[in-house]
Amino acid sequence: MAQPLINGVQHAWSSVKINILGRVVTGVTSIEYGYNRLIEDHEGAGDEPVCRGIGSKKYKKLMLELFQFEVVALQQACGGDITSIPPFDIPVLYVATSGSAQVVDVIQNCQFMDNNRTLKTGDTKSVVKLELICAGIKFQAA
Repeated sequence: MAQPLINGVQHAWSSVKINILGRVVTGVTSIEYGYNRLIEDHEGAGDEPVCRGIGSKKYKKLMLELFQFEVVALQQACGGDITSIPPFDIPVLYVATSGSAQVVDVIQNCQFMDNNRTLKTGDTKSVVKLELICAGIKFQAA
């Protein structure tokens, strides 16, 4: 008898849908986003921290890997220079699967910082690694 999946099927790459400038991007191979925050212990009397200081959020650079045809489509949509596109949001949808709920993260105020190509002998596909800056992330946005 088959053992039931206690937690169902959880999100995986196959459940991710990414929208850039109003269109679902099918040629995306990787996305990385997040932030960190400076959190420090403050020392006072004795040899143990007496309090903690919390700084502001610092958003990591958004890293995208797209097939070249997606970058070409973005260039055509904006007139050629993707680094001149005004700030835009990128919704990242984690489609509901059996046992999991739909999740939507929204990466806010994104702008491309570069536009490059790298290919080498033996490559069977052209994947473009792009860096973007962002100024906000709403994890599990409503």
